[in-house]
Amino acid sequence: SIFSVFLGQSAFMFAACFSLYGAMLSPVTLHISDIIGACMCLAGVLLELVADKQMDDFQKSAHRQIDDFRWERRVVMDGGLWLWSRHPNYAGEIAWWWGLFL
Repeated sequence: SIFSVFLGQSAFMFAACFSLYGAMLSPVTLHISDIIGACMCLAGVLLELVADKQMDDFQKSAHRQIDDFRWERRVVMDGGLWLWSRHPNYAGEIAWWWGLFL
């Protein structure tokens, strides 16, 4: 488990963050686009977090007993962020990648 899971993830994260090494050593100061990109990344992560939490709560409460003989089953999530978009978690993912681009 330590070799197949931990070391694989560590190697992947090292490779993904290796490009940050040059940015950390650069004497160039941050620009407004850097701040906007960081805020966009944070907003994307928060959007995904809220959307996934709302969907998890919906999945847990989709089957609700009305009385002894009847059950209510909600099929479509139509509240919260899901009222405005069919896939708000994907919108958060897109915001994350646009933030990295900036």
